[in-house]
Amino acid sequence: MEKEYEKRDYNQEALSSVNSALVTQLKQCIEGVEKAQAEGKEWDKPFFTMPAPAYNPYTGTQYSGINRLILANSKNFRGDGRFYTYNNITQIEEKRQSVVKEKEKLAEYAKSPSYNAKTYEEKAGKLEEKITELEKYGVHDINKPFHLKKSSKSDTVYKSLQRTAISKAISGGNEDSEALELSGTDENGLKVSSWYVYAYAGNVFNACLIENISPLPDRGLQHDPIELAEIHAQAMVAKTGLRIEEGNSSRAFYRGSEHMIAMPAKSAFKSAREFYDTLNHEIAHSTGDALGRVKGKTFGDEAYAKEELVAEMTSIMMAQELGLPHNSMCDENHLAYMKSWICSIEGTEGKAKNEKLLTSAFVQAARSFDYQNAIRNEFMAERSLEKSKSKEQVQENVKVQTQAVESSNKKSTSIPKDKPKQKEEEIQLSMQ
Repeated sequence: MEKEYEKRDYNQEALSSVNSALVTQLKQCIEGVEKAQAEGKEWDKPFFTMPAPAYNPYTGTQYSGINRLILANSKNFRGDGRFYTYNNITQIEEKRQSVVKEKEKLAEYAKSPSYNAKTYEEKAGKLEEKITELEKYGVHDINKPFHLKKSSKSDTVYKSLQRTAISKAISGGNEDSEALELSGTDENGLKVSSWYVYAYAGNVFNACLIENISPLPDRGLQHDPIELAEIHAQAMVAKTGLRIEEGNSSRAFYRGSEHMIAMPAKSAFKSAREFYDTLNHEIAHSTGDALGRVKGKTFGDEAYAKEELVAEMTSIMMAQELGLPHNSMCDENHLAYMKSWICSIEGTEGKAKNEKLLTSAFVQAARSFDYQNAIRNEFMAERSLEKSKSKEQVQENVKVQTQAVESSNKKSTSIPKDKPKQKEEEIQLSMQ
């Protein structure tokens, strides 16, 4: 009799993994705050930390959102953010074996009677390019096998899928989702609700599980954090119609009715980095309507507290993305929210509700983070294209002007064809 396997609920697995990681972080933060307060010290660390970027060196994939958090909290994680699929590892090993054979053939060619120095250099150059490529993938020693260690266990990564339902009345969204619902009406006046669920995307192995893996390379900042933060703000203004007013307010806030952020003057902050870190928190709030988040009605209610958590998580992720230090906002209000959630999660009453609320806050923060990154990348790509076109236009103008000058010079220096004949006639007349 064929064994029946229970169908896995990948959406629930993903959300449970996220919830576990978040609860652990929040507990550690509360313990740290209480300890600092008891010792008369200030707590200056964020209540949530986003791990270093997780990426696939073979495909160039950058894992974002929930996958980044899940992979960093995996039992396999050892501080190395490189992850590979099984097929990646197999393909890298196949390329390595092919390079070793080419290397042996090249050595034989160097000793053969048909040896030609130019041909040898060409082949050696191509081989060196392949070796460099393998080193970029993570191969440490080209002469040793690149493979998984025995008993290695993979981690699951997920993808977000949108679900849509049409009904005369839909309330509460899908209970199996992360409680994010985007609502509207269709041409027939029926309510259209969309929500997101997580589905299986694949399995990956951390670099620490691979034999012959090279040490983690230094991927230092490739940009100026302040410059990129300014570009990010410009992108959100240009692409979403956001308005940022600086210097007309003593505090930072977002006014949804006007889609406007008010910021104190830069001089009111200790540094430009703190200014942009604060601005990013307010920009996170500004994405609420576009992404269908529910607004709080009064300070302290559940929706208000959740929105603050979403904005703070988003700004922490963005600070790391841009290379800015994050200034913690673990004040008394945030601490009260966290204690309330943790107590509910640990107790039996309201446990499921608060687990879902906490997880939903992160999922929505991750979506805001991805949404903003997409806008900034599009803005930068368009700006780069404009600069390229502008440069080409300048070059074309210079070319046209140069041709015009050359043409003018030719005309001014050219001698008319009848000039010699005219000169000859003048000479003959002078002799008469």
